[in-house]
Amino acid sequence: MLSSISSPIETFNNLPQIQKYRQHIKFIELEQWTEEDCCKLIDLLSLHAHLEWDDISIQEFAKLKSYSPREIKNCLRDICALHRRVVNRDIIKKLEL
Repeated sequence: MLSSISSPIETFNNLPQIQKYRQHIKFIELEQWTEEDCCKLIDLLSLHAHLEWDDISIQEFAKLKSYSPREIKNCLRDICALHRRVVNRDIIKKLEL
């Protein structure tokens, strides 16, 4: 399994050996994560990392991170690395600097 942020189909379509690759590789395009998907991810990570939410809601946080699971996980990882257990606007702002 390979994963890519951008569509690998565009890259492979430009290769002269495309037919050879298509015999061995199946491309599956996935949809963007929804707000609900991101909130479920945040809930799960918050539960296991023992995070509390202060002056920002999980929904606001997901939107702030553009509903990107990568951005969500990176930010929460950075908060945990600072030994913080409360997510608030102040710590998020400091991490964005």
